[in-house]
Formats: sequence, C-alpha cells, structure tokens
Amino acid sequence: MIRHSIMLILRLKSMFLKPKKYITDGFTIVELLVVIVVIGILAAITIVSYNGISQKANIASLQSDLENASKVLKLDQAQNNNEDYPLSLSVANSGKGVPASSGTTYQYQLNNSVTPKTFCITATKSNLSYYANNDSRPTVGGCPGDIVSGSPSLTNPSFESDTVGNGSYPANWTQYGMTGNSYEGIANDYASHGTKSFKISRSGSDMDGGIWARISGLTIGQNITVSLWIKTGAGVANANIVLCTSQHGLTGSQTVNNNQISNTEGRVSVTLNNVDQTAVDLFLGLGSFGYSSQGNVWFDSLQVTVE
Repeated sequence: MIRHSIMLILRLKSMFLKPKKYITDGFTIVELLVVIVVIGILAAITIVSYNGISQKANIASLQSDLENASKVLKLDQAQNNNEDYPLSLSVANSGKGVPASSGTTYQYQLNNSVTPKTFCITATKSNLSYYANNDSRPTVGGCPGDIVSGSPSLTNPSFESDTVGNGSYPANWTQYGMTGNSYEGIANDYASHGTKSFKISRSGSDMDGGIWARISGLTIGQNITVSLWIKTGAGVANANIVLCTSQHGLTGSQTVNNNQISNTEGRVSVTLNNVDQTAVDLFLGLGSFGYSSQGNVWFDSLQVTVE
C-alpha cells in the first residue's frame, strides 16, 4: 500500500510538473512531507485495525473459555448427584482441571451452603476481564470482589449468595447512616431476579441510611452508569441510588443521584460523567443525603457500566 502511494505521487509529478533544464529529478520537500504523512496515516490505520481484531479475538477466547468452564462445573455437579460444585478449579473434571486458552487466567468463587448452589468465575486475558456464574452467560467485568483488568472492581454484583437476615449486609458493602431500623439486610420477600434482594424497612420514624460500596479501578474522565431494580412501598418519601467522589477519603467533588418515591417498581439508573477520581462510592439508601424517609424499599439486579 505504501509503495503504491509513492508511485502515485511520482505519476502525479510527471503529469503536472513540466521539467525544466535547471531542475534535476528527485523529490521536493513538500513531496517528501506528503509521503511521510501518507505513511503515517496508513500506519495508524493498520495499528488500529490490528488492535481491534486482537481485542475481538481475546473477547471471543474469554467467552469460549467461560462457557467451557461452566459446562465442566455443571457436569461435575451433576455427577455429584446435583450436590456441591468442585471446591477448586484444579480438582474439577476428575482432577484434570478446567481448560483455558493461552494467556487466560481464572478466579473462582463458590457457595455450596445455599440452595441452589452458586459459583462465579472471572477470566482475564490481555487487560480484559469477563465473568460467568451458574445462571448467566459470559459478561464483561468480574465477579464481586475479584481483581479484574479493564473494569471496575465492583461489577454486576448479585445478592443471591448472601445470607438472609436483618443486619446481614451483602459482600463488599458497608452499613451507612442511621442504625436501629426495623430491618436492613438481605431479604427473600421480593426479588426482580433470583430469590433475594437488599431490603430496608423503617416504620414509626424517619431514617437516613443504607449501604455503600466502592467502585475502583476507574480512569479519570470515564463515564460510569449504575442501573438496578427498585421497589418501594407506601410512605416512602425518598429511596435513592447515589454515585459520589467526595466521601470516605475520596477528594473529588461530584455527586449524582436518582430518587424514587412511594409505590414504584422498575429499573432506574444514574450516570456520573467525566469522573474526577479513579474510584466512585455507590450508595443505596432510604432517605440518604439530607433527606429522611420511612417505609419499605428493595434493591436488586444491580449492573455497573463504564465507558
């Protein structure tokens, strides 16, 4: 392609520039600059195309690895009379382990103490991470708590593997604000997906509290969107999700929230554009950030997207 570009320039020169006796054959400075620019453009196109093809190949490889790994784990469970999943990937498949393509590394979580049993695998290759659990297909990101590349550390967390009970806070989350409420923890009386959700229930007086978790591994200037399913009962004045870069040691100045009132049910989202920190705090609460409220609210099916 580069050779053709140079030949084209020579041909154009012979057509439009009439040689004079005092001009010798060769390239002018302008012509050389044009050739350099053309070569640079072609090189950039080639590099971008190669990177795009390479990334697509890695994504396909990760998705294939996770699908195969899920099949192996589910087959092991079936051979174990539909009881426990393997305790580690190395002992799966009758001790042969879970296969992986070149360059793929796994992180494995399981919970054999719940019904149904659950597992989650994060696969990473070349700064890309995908994950899959016992009831999902490969998705970009990682299992909650896993170290992932190219994605936030809190990615599409599920409440399914956590214990049901008042004060039973989900993994990777921390209690925030008022305590002593009637109920605050994992519950199984409502779920938009699976059997569990995080519930706050307060009656008799208003509250300002909930849970928070840190989404780290971001790059300054990225946009982050969190969406989830919220159900609110009667009397709720303010159930909310909040993204913030100015709490718990973060030194940014951004806050964005989405508030829901009583008797609502549906998926809502909140987006923080051009983040000014490499981490963002996510709050799920009843009456948070200066508001007070009471009633019942459930949070479920949370998804984190970073662009």
